[in-house]
Amino acid sequence: MEKGLKDATCTGTAELERVGVTVNGLIMDTWLINVSDIGDMEWKVLILRKVDEVTFKKQDEAHHFQRMYHMSLLPPVPSSTEEWKEISKRFEEVWNFPHCVGAVDGKHVLLQAPMKSGSDFFNYKSQYSIVLMAVVDVDYNFTFVDIGCQGRISDGGVFKRCDLYQKIANGTLNFPQNSPLPGRTKQTPYVLIGDAVFPLCDYLIKPYSGNHERGSMKRIFNYRLSRARRVVENAFGIASSVFRVLRKPMLLEPEKAQLIVMTIVCLHNFLRKSRTSRNVYTPPGSLDEEVNGHIVPGSAGLEFGFNASHI
Repeated sequence: MEKGLKDATCTGTAELERVGVTVNGLIMDTWLINVSDIGDMEWKVLILRKVDEVTFKKQDEAHHFQRMYHMSLLPPVPSSTEEWKEISKRFEEVWNFPHCVGAVDGKHVLLQAPMKSGSDFFNYKSQYSIVLMAVVDVDYNFTFVDIGCQGRISDGGVFKRCDLYQKIANGTLNFPQNSPLPGRTKQTPYVLIGDAVFPLCDYLIKPYSGNHERGSMKRIFNYRLSRARRVVENAFGIASSVFRVLRKPMLLEPEKAQLIVMTIVCLHNFLRKSRTSRNVYTPPGSLDEEVNGHIVPGSAGLEFGFNASHI
């Protein structure tokens, strides 16, 4: 991907613009970026002229996306204890939540009604969708994704069906061994954090249910967990605000939509890699910040009413 960007023939164009236009060509007439955000008029005219000149023929699109599954563009699931511990260290440093190795959530990607699908893809909001189940680290990078489960299935149900759940349950992901929390002696597992719809287990925790007295341990725990968990909602919000195809029903079959979403996930991680592209993709004010002990929501969360999981 990086080589492709460096070899681009259009000079003076930001990485975001090149990547957005490339993906736009792959899905024909569906805009993935907001053209009005592009300042250079000459480049904007070039985009409009080229919108119908598709880089890949229809029969080649699936092959192109399939190749991405076998390249380093896919989100790398941490494979060593050291990698998991580094993620956990960052969650503790940034959000004061130790032993967290990722925030998990699901996002409904809307579709036109798939042919002969019955109610399989019909979700609780009376829309057709597939589910993007994702784990995100403290720096808003996707570390695991599972895409394509039918929209009628809840987030908790999707999680139990995905490959990550099986690998964690089988102990094949090299999660760190239990160790004491800071200032404590009791052995405590490393965990993912989710919202109330997820199953509570040794390696996944969620907020305490019900209302709790101000200043109580349960209320403080819920606040800190919810604060740390917003990284996944922000990641969804960032992707949806830039790649506009996520904000309306896709006129695609579920299999093709799955490949489009996977590509967007890859592009999201790529654009978060370098400082230059990161500052364009997520400019100041996009992400949550803590100011004097209070969370100031970024535009990625505000745009979707503080919850970007279901759009």
